[in-house]
Formats: sequence, C-alpha cells, structure tokens
Amino acid sequence: PSHDILRSENGVAPKLIVSGGSGSITFADHLEGVRTAKYLKDLGFPDSLLLTENISKNTHENAVFTAELLKKNNITGKYLLITSGCHMRRSLGCFAKEGLICDPYSVDMHGGEGRASIDYFLLPEVSVLAEWNILIHEWVGCVTYKLSGYL
Repeated sequence: PSHDILRSENGVAPKLIVSGGSGSITFADHLEGVRTAKYLKDLGFPDSLLLTENISKNTHENAVFTAELLKKNNITGKYLLITSGCHMRRSLGCFAKEGLICDPYSVDMHGGEGRASIDYFLLPEVSVLAEWNILIHEWVGCVTYKLSGYL
C-alpha cells in the first residue's frame, strides 16, 4: 500500500510519531497512541516508520514525551503537528515550549462552501450551541496551561 501520509511537496518524512496515552479516569487502559498505531498497522503502515508515545495524559505531556522520543531516536528537522483545529493553538504552544517548532495540520476544520454570506454571520445556528463545550474546554485549557507555565 501507499504511505502518502509521510509524503509532502518537500519530500518524505522519515517517521510518524503517534502520541497519546489516556487522559481518562474511567478508561485508563484506552491508550490513544497504541490504538492509533494499531489502526495504522491494520492499514498496512510499516512498523519501521512508526514510533509510539503512549504514556502522556495531556497535551503538555504529549509534547514533553514526544521531544524525548525524538531525541532518543536522533530525529531532527521539520515537524508536522496533526491535531484538531480547535486544539491546535494550545498544541503548538506546548510543542514550541519543548523546542519543537511545528507546522500545523488541522484535521477537523468547521466551515464549508457558501458560508461567507452576510446572513451566515448575522443569523445564529442552533447546532453551534452544541459545540460551545469544545471552545470553552480549549479556553480553560489555554488559561490553565499559561498559568502552569506549559505555554
């Protein structure tokens, strides 16, 4: 199978790092890094190109443990940070604090064709209210991380 996930217009990335343990008290055994790595392997992604960090419990620890993994494996160069659009600012800040300057790649931008009309900006959509918890979570996370010195 093709491994285009590592290709870009500037070349091919030598490794893909999947980062994430479990930040859940209820599902402590659901390790994001392990689950994502298994998914990629099931798709035919080769083990030799994959590194997994699975002990972090939050974004700050994702950055700290990823930086350690990069150093341990002597990986330097450019980095691409892939995460959700609403979480990108905090993620970039945490990785920068660890000396990892990353290019952002958002996986879930909200928007679409035809959404730049004046009535779109003046008339609220009820469905947007259901997603305020995501925005509030990120605001609280950014303030908490700033006060904790993670950003």
